[in-house]
Amino acid sequence: MSGNLRINDDEALSQAVLGGLGVALLPTFIIGKDLQAGRLRTVLSEYVPIEQFVYAVYLPTRHIPSKVRAFIDFFVEKFGPTPYWDLPE
Repeated sequence: MSGNLRINDDEALSQAVLGGLGVALLPTFIIGKDLQAGRLRTVLSEYVPIEQFVYAVYLPTRHIPSKVRAFIDFFVEKFGPTPYWDLPE
């Protein structure tokens, strides 16, 4: 079999990689468990993709509403320095 496989869905791409069809750049929340279980391994580890960030933008008022503060605190807890899906079980 020869040719290129192009998939624009991370879940389908992870299944293709697990099936031995090549390499892929996938987020750890998709393939983290497979990496930890040894079903997949990291290649090209010296390549670091461009980081993407999430920003909380709100009006600069004297008081941040408690709902907004709770939402920001939730994001910091879940997606802080090490997201929960990258933590060992």
